[in-house]
Order: sequence, then C-alpha cells, then structure tokens
Amino acid sequence: MTLLLAIALAGVAQNDPVLAVDLPPGPAAAGLDRLARQAGQALVARPADLAGRQGPRLRGTMRLSTALDRWCRPAGLSCRQRAGGIVVRAAGRPPEVRPMPHPPLTPPPVIGEEVIVSGRRGTGVQGELERSYSASQIDRIELDRRSPQSLAELLSNLPGLWVDNSAGVAANTIRVRGIPLDGYQAIAVQEDGLPVQHDTLPWTDIDQFVRPDLMIETVDYVRGGPSAIFASNAPGGILNLRTRAPTAQPSAEARVTLTDYGLARWEGYAADPIAPGWRAIIGGVAMRDPSVRRIASTLGGGQMRARVDHDLAGGGTLTLALHLLDDDTLNISSFPMRYDHGRLMPLPGFDPRRGSFFGPEFADLDFTALGLRPVGRNNRNRLVTPSLGSVDKG
Repeated sequence: MTLLLAIALAGVAQNDPVLAVDLPPGPAAAGLDRLARQAGQALVARPADLAGRQGPRLRGTMRLSTALDRWCRPAGLSCRQRAGGIVVRAAGRPPEVRPMPHPPLTPPPVIGEEVIVSGRRGTGVQGELERSYSASQIDRIELDRRSPQSLAELLSNLPGLWVDNSAGVAANTIRVRGIPLDGYQAIAVQEDGLPVQHDTLPWTDIDQFVRPDLMIETVDYVRGGPSAIFASNAPGGILNLRTRAPTAQPSAEARVTLTDYGLARWEGYAADPIAPGWRAIIGGVAMRDPSVRRIASTLGGGQMRARVDHDLAGGGTLTLALHLLDDDTLNISSFPMRYDHGRLMPLPGFDPRRGSFFGPEFADLDFTALGLRPVGRNNRNRLVTPSLGSVDKG
C-alpha cells in the first residue's frame, strides 16, 4: 500500500509540477504557450476559442493547476490537465466581434514587376507540430539549474546539435545534424538580436567572445527555414542570448562556484531605478581558473554588462548598453605524441591526460634556427561592444 501511494504521489507531482510563473497581462494564447513549455506538456486548443482572450498579470511560485486556473478563469477559458497535456476550451461568452465594413472597390491591378510574398495561412496560434522549423528555449529556471560556464555547455542539450566541450571555455567543436561544417560555421550566435561575430575565423571561434553568466535570462534557438533567412551564415540555426533588462523595482542576485581543482568564479547582477523614467542594470562574471591541465600561468579575467533603459514620451523605450570582456582561455586541440612500433606513445616526460602545450614543459623550446623561443601562451580575449536601440510600443 505504501509503494502504491508513493507511485501515485510521484505521478501527481510529474503531471502537476511546481513552476516559477512570471506572465505579463496579455493574450491568453501566449501565456498558455509559456506555461505548457515550462511544464513540458502538450497544449491542445482551437484558435477560435483563444481569439481575443486576455489573461491577467500572474507571478509567483505555484503548481501548474493553480497557474492554469488563475490565468484561464478571467479569460473565460476552461483549462484542464489530461495525461501528458493541457486541453483548453471556451468556458464563457466569446469576445464581441464587430462586423467588418465592406471594403471599397479596388482599382484594377497594375501590371508591373512580379512580387512574391511568403508566409503562412491563418492568424491563430501555431502549434509546435505545425511548424516547418524547430524552436527551442532555455528559460531562466533551466539556466539556473545548469549554470553553464561556456557556450558549448549551453548548447549541449539543444536538439540537432552534437557538442564536444572538452576544450574548456572556448575553441570547442560543434556539429549541426546534416551539415558537414566545423566549429560554429553553421549557426549564428546573437545577443539581444545583434550578431556576436559575423563569421567563424581560423582560431577565432564565436565562443571565444561569449561567456554565459547570470546576466543571461533566456536562450532561444531556431533551427530550420527561417534561420538562414534572418541571419548570415546560419544554415543550421540562430542562437539568441537574451540578457536581463532593468527592472522597475530593485533586484539583485549573485552566485559563487568553487571546485576541487582550484576554480573560483563569481557572477551576479544588480538592477535599480536611477531617476524618474530611467532604469539601470549592471552585472557580469570574474573568475580564476587553473584548469584541470598543467599550465604555466593561471587563467583569469571576466566580463561586465551595463544597460540603461529610458521610457520615452511617445510610449517607446530607449536602450543604452555596453559589454566588456577581458579574460584568458585555454585552447586544447592536440598533443605531441610519437609513433613507436605501431602504437602512439607520449613523449618522455609529458602526460597527455593532464599536460598541454601551455604547460611548463613547452613554455620555452630550443629551435635549431631560432634558438630558445616561448611557445605555450594562453589566448587573450578582449571585446568592447556598445549598442544603442529603441523600441516603439505604439
């Protein structure tokens, strides 16, 4: 009896998980889509039942059933949980739809240059199975659970990607399914819709200039048809890192990571209104990393992001942002080995499991023509990115 009760409770917890909900007031369809994604459940609804429905502001930690009730009831919807999904029906009177006036008589078309317009049929909510592309999102809760320290770790669980993060923070290798391109040549990486780097260059991959930290709020990845249209060098997909925006109320968060091999990493942010109509946020990461391999000099450095938002009189928002990066990374790509009687063997005095080109053994080499020269050096990454933008809410 105790075992059956435990199994039943586990099933209830799986079908009715606890969620950290943060939904602004708006279309009921968009809120339901976010709740279903966050709970990992399918959403079944008719577009006609969702048309014109508006949900209220909903924020807090609650079970999925409670969130559905508080979101759907004011919108006149009935949202019920079934096995593996959420079924939505119209519960109240649908919003009044005014008849459209008769369109005026249109003049005959002008014969000229041919114009082709592509799109999709209908204006309702499009389910995941109806899309011609794949769209994945890593929300704030999942980012907190993973705490990725590199772009490769961030990509490791996205569909259609093979990721090898053994190189460390930068210079890792990824593959997009069906596209035989090395590194990050098949995907475009953006921050807040702006490209981090136009293309992958030799020994200068995009991940050398991307450091995930607490300033990253959500991650979106689109793979398929639209990716190659809306970004350069993106036949395999677009990865967009959305950073935190300044908030109307003071907020802050910090995290410290320590490991048994000596890594010390601090990351955090703080946001606060600084004047009427002005909001600011600043955050970043600082770390000291001796790495798991023997290197001559310890890695270190960090990055900082600062952003200021100002509410415009016309209803829009002006954004000023600055991104600074200055740190060392280790490029572990190959090791010196020798071929001895049909077997690969390490050079005497070098351990390929822990050593590297940046270790003390190869810090200086004696060349026949050049003499003693330094060889093992860390990669130094520096980046200064200012940006200015505005959003018209009208």
